[in-house]
Amino acid sequence: MTRSNLSNCLLPLLLLLAGAFLLYSDISSSSGAGNIAAAQRSFSLPVTLLVIWIGLAGLLLVQSLVKLKVSSSEPRTASPVEAGKLMAVAIITLATAIGTVYLGYLVPVTIGIAAFLLAVGERNPVRLALGIFLFGPGLWFLFHHILLIRLPSLISADLF
Repeated sequence: MTRSNLSNCLLPLLLLLAGAFLLYSDISSSSGAGNIAAAQRSFSLPVTLLVIWIGLAGLLLVQSLVKLKVSSSEPRTASPVEAGKLMAVAIITLATAIGTVYLGYLVPVTIGIAAFLLAVGERNPVRLALGIFLFGPGLWFLFHHILLIRLPSLISADLF
């Protein structure tokens, strides 16, 4: 096992540990006493994003370990562009999760989706606009008005 082989597993492991730490600190400091679905929790969307983050990091770690075990020759290391995209997506996800706590759902998720699509290389203006509209205001409208699950938004007086 060479140093580059181990470095392929390092980023997913760090993402997994960071997500687990953030989830543990959120659960242990909440009034739900460790119950993610407790009725006392006023806002559980960041916890849901953290669980998704942990799951994806776990899958990346398993994928890295399988590639490490299967490849007998020197594996292809991730290019700086791929590693940069992964770090950008992780940072955007974290910023969106933190932003939803302070700014509500609508604004951070809309900005986060736009940043995410640009970070992964989406440049088609139609797909970019559709993704931003459907996953930002579209999902907020679905939850808020159709499913009647009130996601907090920055706009007051129930304007939408």
